[in-house]
Amino acid sequence: MYSQIFQEIGLTPNEAKIYETLLNEGALNVSSVSLNSGIHRRNAYDAIDRLVEKGLIFPVLSKEENTYKAASPSKLLEIIRAKENKLSAILPALEEQYHKNPRKQEIFVYRGLEGVKNYLRDILKTGADLYTIGSAGFLFNEKIKSFVNSFHLEAEAIGLKEKHILNSIQKDIFFEGSKISADSCKFLPEGKASDMSINIFGDHIVSVVEGENEKDLALYVIIDNNLAKGYQQIFDILWATLP
Repeated sequence: MYSQIFQEIGLTPNEAKIYETLLNEGALNVSSVSLNSGIHRRNAYDAIDRLVEKGLIFPVLSKEENTYKAASPSKLLEIIRAKENKLSAILPALEEQYHKNPRKQEIFVYRGLEGVKNYLRDILKTGADLYTIGSAGFLFNEKIKSFVNSFHLEAEAIGLKEKHILNSIQKDIFFEGSKISADSCKFLPEGKASDMSINIFGDHIVSVVEGENEKDLALYVIIDNNLAKGYQQIFDILWATLP
């Protein structure tokens, strides 16, 4: 039931299965661990040794045969926090290295909801005002609602401004619970809706193609200062023509 989550936070498939097995069954010897988890005995030994090393299980010594028992699941949080602390310690140096060679021209693609999060992080990182033309539907997915709300709060805190030219059919849902003011939005004429959007901020142009589901969502990112200025001019012209 939880094996996939355990893998997502860093356990191998065998480690995840064995840890969940011991959580469910209590103390077991290696043969029982192998039988209940469906893992070959030889592979079970290797995974058990790694889990003991990580502190997620511990041996229960016996005169007959040792058994193994799962440690409290709170140990998983300790492991994650320890990794976060290690990363936090080197993050300033990594950021310095990342920004040492500024990007002049780049093209790459973000995909899915994690791609949307990267896109929003990029906006905050540049600190540049955001200009959008077209559909904003990709921002209304319930799975990233809290992340989008946090983005708007951070954007407001750093004084980042937004202007949007959106599909008229999105007028109601865009303002619902949003901190975006009405005077920062205009809408395309009825019947002129677009399934994609163009987003301009700083030297970035991000074209978002939403697709039929979140797996099809693609964000095509172009980093080019001159091109971004050109798109900004197009936005300003279109903005001036709309009521």
